[in-house]
Amino acid sequence: MSAHHETFEHDSHRSVLERADSILGSFDADHASLSLQGLMARTGLPKTSAYRLIQKMVELRWLERHDGRYRIGTRFFEVSRKVTAEERWILANKRRRRPKPDPRTYGALRGS
Repeated sequence: MSAHHETFEHDSHRSVLERADSILGSFDADHASLSLQGLMARTGLPKTSAYRLIQKMVELRWLERHDGRYRIGTRFFEVSRKVTAEERWILANKRRRRPKPDPRTYGALRGS
């Protein structure tokens, strides 16, 4: 069995969201933009699956395409701006298991 066929079989067991997540996870500080071939190599997705999903992600603004390369789209920045200061604090400290601050203290931290 060829490597391409094995990749395709493995790919067929992943949900659309898992495939989209693997595309988004391909981007990092060293790979801020990637070609279709680069995304295929980093995700293991076959060309037709990758292309179809990437086009939908561009349509939804999850990705942007410039000069034949893709990067994270503006939709993620728009959504992230909706997160409140308190939610950011909770997310930042969730792993540290710190107690949530007293609202009076937190209000002072927010400048309210």
